[in-house]
Amino acid sequence: MSTSAAPRFSVLCSAYNAEATLEATVASVLAQSCGDFELLITDDGSTDGTLALARRLAAGDPRIRVLAQDNAGKSVAMNAMIAAARGAILVMQDADDLSPPERLAVLAGRFDARPELGLALSGYALLWHGHVVAPRVQEKSPADCAAEIAQMRSPGHDATIAVRREIAAGFGFEPALRTCQGMDFILRVGEAHPMEVIGRCLLHYRISMTSNTRAQAERRARMIKLAHDRARTRRGLALYSWEAFDTNVGALARDPHNQLHAHFTDSAFLQMMAGDRRGALATALFGLRHLPWRRDSLKPVVYALAPRALARR
Repeated sequence: MSTSAAPRFSVLCSAYNAEATLEATVASVLAQSCGDFELLITDDGSTDGTLALARRLAAGDPRIRVLAQDNAGKSVAMNAMIAAARGAILVMQDADDLSPPERLAVLAGRFDARPELGLALSGYALLWHGHVVAPRVQEKSPADCAAEIAQMRSPGHDATIAVRREIAAGFGFEPALRTCQGMDFILRVGEAHPMEVIGRCLLHYRISMTSNTRAQAERRARMIKLAHDRARTRRGLALYSWEAFDTNVGALARDPHNQLHAHFTDSAFLQMMAGDRRGALATALFGLRHLPWRRDSLKPVVYALAPRALARR
């Protein structure tokens, strides 16, 4: 790719204390089969060696640009990169996740085929204990996505966002949201533009059980309620009381394991429905070995072994 020509893609990576994972993340982007991209990395006031590492990686590759800011949160970092990006399509890349080599090529084909498409999400798998496990892959049409947006649900994982630059510039990320800013962004864009979920696994999402605490779950619940309040205000609806929020959303938002049990259940079900019973069973058994035990820990096993007609019901 010529360094003077505007690239097709700008991959945007906000990094905070990501020294342990950033090099692998950058390597996964640089290994893309579609080479028409730039990679922007913004260090969000890290206290470890993240900024120095990013600059070292950029020194050897003109496709990488490094920005730095005082710690102000991911939304502020994302907005700075949206303003600096030169690509027609912006792709989100968290500093601890990995992109399979075909990610940008698949996105290019989808945006080429659907000029009306404003935003695309995709399937993803978990990167856990050194393994890529529990893929959650389900194609969703613009109509499917619109129905979920109407119910104030994100149709897919915000870590997989790819969006046209002019749309991202028009909406931006909300600085008041220190978490859940991706969900808020998806809801706002989805209210105005077609989006879809690509039925391919295009991201490996790193998780750590040690980072999931009850305090973080409460903070996540507050941020999700704020995102819902913003959506309800835009739509002229009365705001949820905390009691109504807890009845409708709060229990899931406060899950100290960040809904990992539900992820494994969905993964086993979707694999089984796609005809991959062996993959569904592998997902179920991995969950039994590594997830904290609770009553719904056996659900993935039930889905993996049940007849398809019964599981669908």
